[in-house]
Amino acid sequence: MSKIQKSQTGRSALGNVVTLAVAAYAVFIGIQYVPQLMESGTVDGVLDGIQGNYRFGTAPGAGDIESLIEQQLSLNDALDLRDSFKVARSGDSYSVTVSYNRELNLLYARKTLHYEKTLTLD
Repeated sequence: MSKIQKSQTGRSALGNVVTLAVAAYAVFIGIQYVPQLMESGTVDGVLDGIQGNYRFGTAPGAGDIESLIEQQLSLNDALDLRDSFKVARSGDSYSVTVSYNRELNLLYARKTLHYEKTLTLD
């Protein structure tokens, strides 16, 4: 008579715990990173708005560009980034630079992410 052996199907409890821990860690990182990604998209939108208005001649000077930045940040509910924007004149063109840092908690360490974008208006 031959015995039929059944093989184990499914995961063990330890395998389930490890899978849940990895998934929870991914969610933990995602909860922190997604808002930073959205904030970066907001900054891109502000810079695009400035560039569009500058092309149509509605922001000819540095003060006007700074006012336009303020309006765009207000529209996008991102006034906390106001101090991150710098406007500089170089000859006939203007340069708008935005630079800021955000922190990402990895549980075992904190990582500082630096965001910097520059827009040149000719």
